[in-house]
Amino acid sequence: MSELRSWAFGATGIWVALIAAGLLAARRPFPALSDRGRRHLVLLALVAIAVQIAHFGEELSKGFFAAFPQALGLPLWSRRAFIVFNLVWLVAWLISVPTAVRGSRLAQWLLWFLALALVLNGIAHPVLAVLARGYFPGLVTSVAAFLAGGVMLRWMVGVTRNAPEPGFAAGQDGPER
Repeated sequence: MSELRSWAFGATGIWVALIAAGLLAARRPFPALSDRGRRHLVLLALVAIAVQIAHFGEELSKGFFAAFPQALGLPLWSRRAFIVFNLVWLVAWLISVPTAVRGSRLAQWLLWFLALALVLNGIAHPVLAVLARGYFPGLVTSVAAFLAGGVMLRWMVGVTRNAPEPGFAAGQDGPER
């Protein structure tokens, strides 16, 4: 039970990113994408997932699951729970790629979350390293995470900028923005 509470409090940033992603997916659904747009989304998402896999590998091999909760004064996370948590998200993101390009709002939510989570990792790990006065597990790959998430987020914001409001067909006037 203490590990569950540790996850609830220690992963607050992730939960906030998940909620923000849900709001973005609800407010900014992807428009119908051209073939080029679909290819671009797939490429961005697969690169982002590959970066997250590398980031997870660094965190796992360097003991992030123990170092992070300890830095927050929380009970340690088990290695097994950390692996399961990350693998569930990686599988969800991989499954979401082909369905997001076909208009699945749930899949789009997961991709918004991927982009936000990568940017968040890219900010959090350097801060943790400064607080630790040295290396903190995940620091090396956090730079690539920030870049991949930032590029993906920028593209998603751009592609949804002029998309019609949910409930309005393309070409119809929606509510004033």
